Amino acid sequence: MKNLKIVLITMSFMAFTSLCTAQKAASKSKKDRYEALKIKLDLNDSQISEMKAIDANYAAKHKELKAKIDPKRDQLEVLKLEKKENKKSQIQEIEGVLTPEQLTKYRAMKQAHKEKKDAKAADRKAHLDSRK
Repeated sequence: MKNLKIVLITMSFMAFTSLCTAQKAASKSKKDRYEALKIKLDLNDSQISEMKAIDANYAAKHKELKAKIDPKRDQLEVLKLEKKENKKSQIQEIEGVLTPEQLTKYRAMKQAHKEKKDAKAADRKAHLDSRK
């Protein structure tokens, strides 16, 4: 029973990954994929049938979730643009209050902050890349 659970969890993961990488593996048919799994994992026909059923079940669920996510993705983009415009207006108002000397210092502070933030992001990216 424990082995069956491990196999099912593994197959579910593989099914999900196969859905995510379907475009990359477009040249391979599902039949080829199942045959390769059958050989590599020494699966019997019953296991292949179960895997196909699991894949079909998760594909339908994945399609449902994608349909729910897509409209929210559009809403998120609109909100990001709105936030960006709001920040731009805020900065313009703040700059309108400052004297020319203060404005120069303010912009230099903002530039230094941006450079520090960019350097931190680059370090984080390098760290994540080194873990691959």
